[in-house]
Amino acid sequence: PTLHTSGGTKRAVLVGDYLLARSLELASKANSETLVKVMTQGMTRLCVSEINQDFTQGNLFVSQKDYFERIRGKTAELFALCCFAGAHMGGAEEEICDEFYQAGLDFGLAFQIDDDVLDYRGDGKKMGKSAGGDLRVGIPTLPLILALEDNNPYLSSLCRSRFRAFFTRKIRKLVMDGGYDKEAMNVAVKYKKSSIDRLGKIGFSEKETLISLINFLENRET
Repeated sequence: PTLHTSGGTKRAVLVGDYLLARSLELASKANSETLVKVMTQGMTRLCVSEINQDFTQGNLFVSQKDYFERIRGKTAELFALCCFAGAHMGGAEEEICDEFYQAGLDFGLAFQIDDDVLDYRGDGKKMGKSAGGDLRVGIPTLPLILALEDNNPYLSSLCRSRFRAFFTRKIRKLVMDGGYDKEAMNVAVKYKKSSIDRLGKIGFSEKETLISLINFLENRET
């Protein structure tokens, strides 16, 4: 069970704060000004993105630009930081570290888009949460954004309704019937390919392991 379900949201947040502080402490001990700078900048982006999502929750009519800025900060930045930190602590040159950072960023974007698609067509029992959760609470994701860009008046009216939560299943069906979940998945595949291409240019011992992890996204069900 996740901590917030077994111990409550307050405890989960406090433990998260502790882990963040601990990670920054460990980074400072690495005696690397670059690593601390990259980590703190990344954490700032993460917080800003989460705040932005919270303040705009309920507005389903957002641009792709706003969507990608949000998922870069709240998800992809963490992937990028992990890849950068590993390369940096392993003694890689600056250019290689930057390439790992970009590969992690692309990986994270692909992961989040894939997760957003699962919210439309995933199996609730396998995922451990009901499908349509983001839509129900008013968080717009790429499949819906793509669908709304086609200006379907019926879909738009459902999304603007004050009773939108009651139409979650209908909205999901309209999105999937229009193939927008597949269109979003194609975007995720492009980011995944970009990540693998970047890693393919770098010589390191665990390359195949990392690439196989990225490829796992294609058949992810949870």
